[in-house]
Amino acid sequence: TKALKLNPTNFKVLSNIGSAQLDQGQFGNAISTFRKCISKMPDHLDAFNGLASALRHAGDLDSAETFLREAIQIRADDTDTWNNLGLIIQKKGGNKWTCCSNKY
Repeated sequence: TKALKLNPTNFKVLSNIGSAQLDQGQFGNAISTFRKCISKMPDHLDAFNGLASALRHAGDLDSAETFLREAIQIRADDTDTWNNLGLIIQKKGGNKWTCCSNKY
């Protein structure tokens, strides 16, 4: 895209492109874009959640869980991240509330 050509290291642009790729079902591209975004801004929570979502859609639940747990280390009070982690755990056959047991 034009914005990325003008500023290829802008993490906000990368995050927006990753989200668009995710919305279009381009999971491999979204994974790559979100990883690039995280390399530029290692505490960008939206990129971690986007990456986890793309990984989930691509069928890599273990990696999705790993990235969500990393996101929780960045910001433990983010309810979207906790919800996403619960959904991954549930998809893996566990109780979605298990992820919260250590928090409380």
